[in-house]
Amino acid sequence: SVSLNPPTSAPTSSDVAFKLPNADGSADQLLKTDGSGNLGFITSAVGGKLLQIQYGSTSGTSNLPETGSTAIFADSSNSTVDITSLAITPASTNSKILVVGDMQGQAYNSSGNGVYGGASIYRGTQSGTILRNGAQGSSSGSYFNLGLVLFVLDSPNTTSSQTYTFCVERWSSATNTNHVYQWQFLLAEIGA
Repeated sequence: SVSLNPPTSAPTSSDVAFKLPNADGSADQLLKTDGSGNLGFITSAVGGKLLQIQYGSTSGTSNLPETGSTAIFADSSNSTVDITSLAITPASTNSKILVVGDMQGQAYNSSGNGVYGGASIYRGTQSGTILRNGAQGSSSGSYFNLGLVLFVLDSPNTTSSQTYTFCVERWSSATNTNHVYQWQFLLAEIGA
């Protein structure tokens, strides 16, 4: 026997009737109404459970140096340079991976005729699949302060480890250098 109690005050009448389905639903299914009192079982399409996070960033609040072994920059000899790479192993082939890269930096052009700098996200290495890129700049001036945030929702369709690489880009042949001062990189597995 099944009993449902109607609300104490129905919007249009004192009787509320729901027609239950004949069969039981499967595990993890929900009851859904068609708006006319008929109920049926559905598999939830909500998903969206956050399963795991991988994260890396510059440490502290100090900017990276412009020169030396810890400097990260793209120039005429290396127009695309890795900022960092992270790996994640999806729990399911249906999982999505939210990839977010944030780069603060400065592009420089010695001639003053405009300057652009950019960033890219790859699945794998620079020779892998480019998932997203973007740039900022100005058609005049020598310096441009960059604040780039790139994000993409990837569907790797595998349970094998996936590497994602965040890169700084020179972007324009007129740009001498594009320096990275601060960065953050995040991978989040979202269950289907």
